Amino acid sequence: MLKIICMAPREFCSSGNCNSHTYARKLKQFQGRNQEMAQALEFYSGHIEALMRAMSLAKIIREDKNSCMIEEGLYLGSFGAANNKDALKSLNLTHILTIARDINPPYPNEFVYKVLAVHDRVDVNISHYFEECFDFIEEAKRQGGGVLVHCFAGKSRSATIVIAYLMKKHGMSRSEAFQLVKSKRPVVSPNAGFMTQLENYDKTLKAGRVIKTTEREKNEVQRQFSKLYVAKQCWVCFHFNKHELSRQSNKLPSVTTGACYFCPVKSLTRSSNNKSPKSKI
Repeated sequence: MLKIICMAPREFCSSGNCNSHTYARKLKQFQGRNQEMAQALEFYSGHIEALMRAMSLAKIIREDKNSCMIEEGLYLGSFGAANNKDALKSLNLTHILTIARDINPPYPNEFVYKVLAVHDRVDVNISHYFEECFDFIEEAKRQGGGVLVHCFAGKSRSATIVIAYLMKKHGMSRSEAFQLVKSKRPVVSPNAGFMTQLENYDKTLKAGRVIKTTEREKNEVQRQFSKLYVAKQCWVCFHFNKHELSRQSNKLPSVTTGACYFCPVKSLTRSSNNKSPKSKI
């Protein structure tokens, strides 16, 4: 706060009529009025924001009340769709996933709800909620019902969850999942931060698929080795036949035969047609 130093004599200044004290007094009054105005502005700003939010909700409920089907058992929509009970029932929707703040379940006795208070901001880590949202969606499908995923306008937060779910379940890229969801609900538009997180999630899923494929191929090779290189005893010379893996450089041969390596017999398995060979062992 600005401090005013009075240079007037003490006996004159005590009357409070000097210019310095008059200025200080007016400055204090002005600051007091400014503080009151700031408090009033803060108070009314909160009310104005709440009023505008209520007006937006009313508009959404009135104009955007249809759930958009993404795939069997999975729907995307706005708060208006979540309030359209008759439509939800007709679509056999049993679960509702709310990805928004300050929205209470309108029909808690009619549907199974999961509410995540997530802000629609670029700095919010929405990927933190992916797995629990996926589990909720799968639970609804396992029980023979369906799920509506919604936020406030059904554009950013809920759309991000649905896109990520398609990427995880169907192995889609971010671009493929985004285009599919947008074709079903054209207003979809995740914010820039959410799009970056979807891109990173795409990379993570692709890396995981590469690892799984490599592991699967390794297991298949081992299975083939165990199948092709089982030691079998010849029914003629009684030797155990087994390929020398070191000579194959651990690679599967292109052609394998069932003949004995130690005698002329053509098949290691004895049958009625097989006869003991006359040549030497």
